[in-house]
Amino acid sequence: MGFTTVTANTFADSSTSVISDRIHVATIWRRDLVNLNKTRDNHMRWYGHYFDHHLLVRESSTVEGHIEQEGTLLHRFPNRAGLLGFWLRSLWWLRKHHCSQPLDAVILPIGEEPLALVLKFAFIGTKAPPKLVMDLWDVPGQALAGTDKRFRRRVARSLYLALVPLFLRCSDFVVAGVVPEVFTKMGVKPSQIIHSENAVLPGLFDPKLPADGIWRRGSSNSTETVKLLYQGYIHPSRGAIAMVEMVAVLRDQGHPVELLMVGPLGNDVVDTVEKMAVSKGVSEFVTLSGPVPSERIPAIIAGADICLCPLVDIEQYRWSYPVKIYEYMAMQKAIVASRLPGIECQIEDGVVGGCLYHPEDPSGLLTATKRLLEDREMAIEVAARGRAWVTERSWPKMMGRVCKQIETSLHRGER
Repeated sequence: MGFTTVTANTFADSSTSVISDRIHVATIWRRDLVNLNKTRDNHMRWYGHYFDHHLLVRESSTVEGHIEQEGTLLHRFPNRAGLLGFWLRSLWWLRKHHCSQPLDAVILPIGEEPLALVLKFAFIGTKAPPKLVMDLWDVPGQALAGTDKRFRRRVARSLYLALVPLFLRCSDFVVAGVVPEVFTKMGVKPSQIIHSENAVLPGLFDPKLPADGIWRRGSSNSTETVKLLYQGYIHPSRGAIAMVEMVAVLRDQGHPVELLMVGPLGNDVVDTVEKMAVSKGVSEFVTLSGPVPSERIPAIIAGADICLCPLVDIEQYRWSYPVKIYEYMAMQKAIVASRLPGIECQIEDGVVGGCLYHPEDPSGLLTATKRLLEDREMAIEVAARGRAWVTERSWPKMMGRVCKQIETSLHRGER
């Protein structure tokens, strides 16, 4: 793609030589994104397979966590350095490297937004300072938006969120993995935004795959049973309670459905969902599996008839392109999803991918699901069109296009 990548990372432990190319880029991150699949944190391990194909990781290392990609130089920082130590070492290392082999750009991932402000001072006195590129695959700062019992941490999060627009304005370009409007509202000029959707690896998501054995553990093996699937973080804000209530109503109306929820569980969700299922009389038709290895996801989706993405309308979800929708489409499944701006870029209601509903409508999820249950011909057609749509949105194609845009923007020298 025309990139030579130089990586500073607190965790990695190997390196290869740098090969000269048209663009010389440094990437900086503190988290061990490459090894997320191996972490003890079930929540973060689940998301590891998303980061495997992220621009930052694709350009600096392999998914196995070994820095073997040709053209990568790794500089190791001790993990004990802490945030301030990491920033100081990053400033020193980047300036030193830039003076010996000038950098064209420094790419900062989500979570490292404050470094844009810090790096403005790192290259004072140097010729042709590198451009700063924010690589943001989610709404910036939203991971910190949750409440916390500790007052000081709440204050720190609020301050961080308030300063995000300033950090963004310190960057030269923003790779937007969400609807670009998020960043224009924060003062980023449209000319600075490089749009990047999420994507999928179609070769891994083959509609002809046999169903994963997890479905055989369900209560019903009848060929008439309609299998509903949700995969992702299991939480009320992602429709966990609404899905159980829907199953109860559908079964009362004579639809033989069962629901499988796969993914990390939010606090107290297991008790809440199980109590809801028991109270509604559908406990034998609702299964919470917890997180599973990411390589099993395609086969799990293969066993489903209808796939769900019932997000509530909050800032964190409104502008995103859920990866699960790309994966559902790649497996040629009909989808029921919330009508949010990001999702509307993926699904055309009743035409491509599946059916949408307004998340503020209490019966919306039920109504949209019944549309697919009662019109199986439509369900088959929208699933086929979804598969055709998503095959043009593979990670290699998406990242190739984004890298080309970055390279073109750097050559133009735009601000």
